[in-house]
Amino acid sequence: MTYTRRAIRNILEKVRDARPEGIELFMIVASRNNGMPGLVRAYIGKDVGKFFQENVQHTLERKLAHEDLSLLEYQPLLQPDTESILYDEIGNVPRLGYVLEQMGRSDLPAFSLDDVDSLRAYAIRVTKGFVAFKKYSATKLLQQSKFIALLGEDGTFNKLKGTAAALDRTIDCLSSPTGIFILSSAAAFESIFDHANVMISFVEDHADDLRTLGLVDDTEPLMALCMSDPYKRKKLFKVLSRPELLKRLKPKDIAEAAKRHKLDLEFDSSAHAIVDTPQRVRDYLKLLDEDFFSGEWTGQEYGAHSKEVR
Repeated sequence: MTYTRRAIRNILEKVRDARPEGIELFMIVASRNNGMPGLVRAYIGKDVGKFFQENVQHTLERKLAHEDLSLLEYQPLLQPDTESILYDEIGNVPRLGYVLEQMGRSDLPAFSLDDVDSLRAYAIRVTKGFVAFKKYSATKLLQQSKFIALLGEDGTFNKLKGTAAALDRTIDCLSSPTGIFILSSAAAFESIFDHANVMISFVEDHADDLRTLGLVDDTEPLMALCMSDPYKRKKLFKVLSRPELLKRLKPKDIAEAAKRHKLDLEFDSSAHAIVDTPQRVRDYLKLLDEDFFSGEWTGQEYGAHSKEVR
């Protein structure tokens, strides 16, 4: 908890010190031909920059108001509550890294009304190294809690009365130089960065690594069961995203760990796992992802639903 509060406080200080006139707005638009997402630059007035700055600041302050705030490792289908923030490394989110890289370009096209139909999310660079993201949703009828940003003739968004782009105050996630903090929901984060399609493609390309390393006897039933279940698919993605760890694992050690945790897993004579049922796939992936731990005093074995980052 101490680490979490210190990390979030440090980010909050950066946000507070940002200059509203220096805040930049980018629009993430849908990818073409199943490629990387597009990025365009939107021009904003100082008042709109201040609006975004206050949104990020208030979001972090609300999280810090909880004494038991925890920073949890991003897990498939895990939703942060008011007392937690999900975290993942930038390297684990390919399209996030791509978007951040594109922000450094000086030749990005300017946002136009033609981009509205393909708009996926807003990316707000509050200050160097810190970018807030907000999932786009179609404009709804104006409510008192909404902010109106009017797109002027010169292509600049200003805080004016009108019926143009209505924004609420939600901030879905915030990236730092080392990772991304998920502040609203895992679903919003996955949607912004098209994470579901990224995971499917990666899993299809790397699933056979488990057989090559001698960890499973046959990857076909594993793939069939994972591709039909979002939780298992995301879990397999996490496991395959740690190739250096997988290379260090020995089939015999995995079999012994399964026995120690009393898991209903079967292994052939070479200690290759036989994962042929939904429950065995789930248990095996949880085992590879270190989702089990022992109680400090009792030695009791437990399954972890999340991991606090320290």
